[in-house]
Amino acid sequence: MFASILIMKLRLTLTSKLEKMAHRFACVRWLFIGYYRLLTHLELRRVYSNQTGRVLCIGGGALPETACSIHYWTNNPVDVVDIDPKAIEQMEQYFSRYDVGGIQSILAEGSLIDIRHYKIIHVAKQVIPKEQVVDHIESQLKSDQVLIVRRCLIEKIHLSMRRVLKPC
Repeated sequence: MFASILIMKLRLTLTSKLEKMAHRFACVRWLFIGYYRLLTHLELRRVYSNQTGRVLCIGGGALPETACSIHYWTNNPVDVVDIDPKAIEQMEQYFSRYDVGGIQSILAEGSLIDIRHYKIIHVAKQVIPKEQVVDHIESQLKSDQVLIVRRCLIEKIHLSMRRVLKPC
């Protein structure tokens, strides 16, 4: 258990440092964009069928490329939630600098979000406490909503009966 907590903290630190680099260096930013567009496309192609409606991304971070990619692939409005005020500030700077439209940042805790107005809910890999957030969302999930939970990099993806997509 201690090792898994340590690995998670190292991942969060590494991701945070890479996101900061991406804010400063265009080449790193373009690598992020390519990676997240591919990963998001793989997640969405299993569940998305040209439905319109708001999308919720929980755990946007300072570089909200998953949210940008979801907007890119679906052209739906996206709300990005993060619990970290600094990440929200950097996210808004990113939107302003690169003239990103159709995406709104929200400072909030993922386990307290009301999901009634969203068609697709995406939970980032780094969300903590992930199981509490996922349990909260699953308790409110309706049949016309889709939950995507990013658990690991590109690996086997399966779809459950409740239309909950969880990369394992």
